[in-house]
Amino acid sequence: MSERGEIGILNPDGTVDFIYCHWCSGSAWFRHALSERYPSMAKARELIDNGAISYLGDSASELKRMHGDWEAVAPRKAKNARDFWRKTPASWDIEWRHLLTPNGWVCRGFKVNLAL
Repeated sequence: MSERGEIGILNPDGTVDFIYCHWCSGSAWFRHALSERYPSMAKARELIDNGAISYLGDSASELKRMHGDWEAVAPRKAKNARDFWRKTPASWDIEWRHLLTPNGWVCRGFKVNLAL
């Protein structure tokens, strides 16, 4: 079963660049993989710049990118972290959000908030 999520990075100007991930974004494994494989802004930027993914691979080179035109899978931008966390009608099916901040990864689900 898929647990749809979004993965973002907090930019120095306060905006958030983020992508969609279709599989397993709520699992403990996923949260661990983000903190272990993408611990820095540089590594996370590689992940985000790849565009929307089906699932998280061991490295940016092993990601399974979503199919479709680049415009459909390209990273999106939120004007700030608050907007990134906000649920909207367009994001009704997103179950998890993960954001890399200067203090590390923060993960939020419908009923769970986790700081890694």
